Amino acid sequence: MEEKGSNMQQMRYGSKKWLLLVVVILLGISLLFSVGCDKKSSDDSSKTDSGKSSSVDKSKDKDKNKDTTATDDTTALESEIIGPEWKLTEMAEDVEGADSAPIADNIEASITFSADGMYHAQGPVNIINGPFTLGPNNELTLGAGAMTRMAALDEDVAAAEDTFVAQLARVKSYKVLADGLSLYDDAHILILEFEK
Repeated sequence: MEEKGSNMQQMRYGSKKWLLLVVVILLGISLLFSVGCDKKSSDDSSKTDSGKSSSVDKSKDKDKNKDTTATDDTTALESEIIGPEWKLTEMAEDVEGADSAPIADNIEASITFSADGMYHAQGPVNIINGPFTLGPNNELTLGAGAMTRMAALDEDVAAAEDTFVAQLARVKSYKVLADGLSLYDDAHILILEFEK
């Protein structure tokens, strides 16, 4: 009887030992898995960061002869258009290449360029925010931006809004003279004119 009880005790002790060993192994595996996931995400982010920096470095080397600096999170653009609020004074009336004409007194619009590569345009009705890029020979491209969706009650203001937004999308170059900013399309036709 005593021998049987001793065997039972050894079996209980042995099974507890096995259970403890299984728990330790499972904890070890889960710890290794979580460390491996953290290391992988850290490696992925460093690869992404290094990929970004190498592509930025390549674009900087490629753009050495340009009159602007390449942008990344820490480099600010430099250009005479950056900083001031430019108020619209003239606008081409359509996108068919018509000459620019003075805008009506009830039409107000402006644009501001930031050193972080973003533009802020206040149209006759809506606000547009988007990216812009500068290139050699005063090249300027305004990327599609986010725009508010307010409606104009006045038909002339609504028409000026549509034209202003369409002309912004056509901009390919700029020229700054004294206190004025002129924006041109790809045929070098003046489509928007601003002043400080």
